[in-house]
Amino acid sequence: MEGFEAGSCSQFVLQNNPVKYPDFNIQNIYVNGKVWTGEGTNTRIIHPDTANPDENMCSGVMIPAWHYQHPDPEKLARMTDKSIYPGERLIFTTGMFKGIEDNLGEAVGAIVEPHGHIVIRAFEGGKKFKVFVLDPVLGNSEVKYTTDYLDSK
Repeated sequence: MEGFEAGSCSQFVLQNNPVKYPDFNIQNIYVNGKVWTGEGTNTRIIHPDTANPDENMCSGVMIPAWHYQHPDPEKLARMTDKSIYPGERLIFTTGMFKGIEDNLGEAVGAIVEPHGHIVIRAFEGGKKFKVFVLDPVLGNSEVKYTTDYLDSK
């Protein structure tokens, strides 16, 4: 067991033929109040040191959207804030309660991709990938959403 490290791109590795995809990686973005700066493994602290941190201060970048309060509008606003990270982003959830969708309003459909089982498929050399969302209800792996080819950085 090892702790999630903000800025690390070595904690999640390909299990099937990694030599074939030398440039593919999964970048850890945030954990325990430290956020990756986008350069190397450099991080910065984004919340004050406190003796009693709350759950969100200690969580990783993946918000458990299956929880009835997640994501709330304030956290979703931070995830999409261009002053925090100016680049493009895609936001996926493995599940979201109907009440949360209603609470976030119509804009949630333009911000959060359809929820379900998330599969990332890297292509030759790891320079491109696609994200697929599979239907979590039917259990038959039906693809309900797919991205275009995306460039790895």
